[in-house]
Amino acid sequence: MIKPFWLLILLLLSLLAPVPATEPIPTWWAPMMMDCINQDRTATGLEPLEYSPILSVIAYRHSAEMGSSQVLSHNGFTERVSLAQKLGYTVTGENCGVWARMWFGVKQIHQAFMSSPGHRANLMNPQARKIGIGVWMDKQEIWVTELITK
Repeated sequence: MIKPFWLLILLLLSLLAPVPATEPIPTWWAPMMMDCINQDRTATGLEPLEYSPILSVIAYRHSAEMGSSQVLSHNGFTERVSLAQKLGYTVTGENCGVWARMWFGVKQIHQAFMSSPGHRANLMNPQARKIGIGVWMDKQEIWVTELITK
């Protein structure tokens, strides 16, 4: 059995594969998204989610794949779930989306997820405890993956 430390090393090494160049992602992006999510959760009496850098790496990789191929999908979800499980997480949901950079910021993207019953259910799941947020940007679009776990 592979130890979690080595799984993390393998995960990080796998991310060294080239990913198409993107626009720099502002450092405030994920914390601002976390604030939006946790404000909605605590307003309904739910515990706030904890940000996971490890899950964020998995989520980022999916956002980069979607953005570079220009295809919004949950393709590879089983592999992301399997990898998260090997790292000790139980995935409860995944949100994916793409928006025009010109018109959408963090709050608008969060509201779009919250306006969709399925995406909202993922974020407001009472069993959820951690989240990874992966953002990939090019000059026109913002690709986002949220990976939610117990």
